[in-house]
Amino acid sequence: MGQKPGSLFARIARLAILCSCLFSLSGTGADNSTADPTGGKNPQDTGAIAARSVFRVLNRNYGGTGFLHKSGAVITAAHVVAGGDTNSIRILSPTMEMLTITNFIADTELDLAILKPTTPIAAPAFPLLYTNRIPVGLRVSAWGFPQGYAGQSPLLIVGYVAGKEYSPAGSNSLALRMVVNAAFNAGQSGSPLVQFDGDGILGVVVSRADPIPPKIVAEIQALKEANGGGFFAVTNVATGESTKISEGQLLGEVLDYLHSQTQTMIGHVVPSPTLARFLQRNGIEP
Repeated sequence: MGQKPGSLFARIARLAILCSCLFSLSGTGADNSTADPTGGKNPQDTGAIAARSVFRVLNRNYGGTGFLHKSGAVITAAHVVAGGDTNSIRILSPTMEMLTITNFIADTELDLAILKPTTPIAAPAFPLLYTNRIPVGLRVSAWGFPQGYAGQSPLLIVGYVAGKEYSPAGSNSLALRMVVNAAFNAGQSGSPLVQFDGDGILGVVVSRADPIPPKIVAEIQALKEANGGGFFAVTNVATGESTKISEGQLLGEVLDYLHSQTQTMIGHVVPSPTLARFLQRNGIEP
């Protein structure tokens, strides 16, 4: 006769418990000691820090991401604050409080910027790691505010360090960039790149690979500025103001918006040693 179902399930349960114990014991071996080079931090702990120390950075009609440094400054990408001043640049806190800044420092060649909040921000800050020895294949995460997302907390993306490259930084110099394979969107410039299972900052996200060639981008911009085709009135829902726009301009606006919303799987990151030197040059202990 066959075995009774109840007896069979009981034996399977005992076997599962035994296997679990064996795996737990094997986890103390030498092979497992190097499996987690990031220190075994809980990703949920990293998320708790990010929820309080990663912010939206607003500048006129443009937005990006920034994160708190232990000095009290907020780090972001220089192009996020380009063309702005202390009256136009704002930091939006997780509690939706609009924070002003007293001044900012930007390095367009490195694409890094330091913002000085008017009021100190009471939140934990990610520590900055000082290493260029970041292996290809290392699992990493980034926290930011992509365009189209209206939530209060930064969104998590997860990926891998895929390589490195040197990008032009001025007329006679090149800047090292890490290349990361992850889902990047517009608005995530200035996001901190963090160890996936740790809380150390490995760099600052500054750009993503553009899926559209520069020639077509220039053509879209020209279309936005053109006056061809018929004209019609458009009413601003927020203000009630009416403006005239051409068919060409409307098409250009739509194409430009779709371009900005295109997600790519390649991002470029300024490594943490470069960020540390930038902070030191501006009198901030990394």
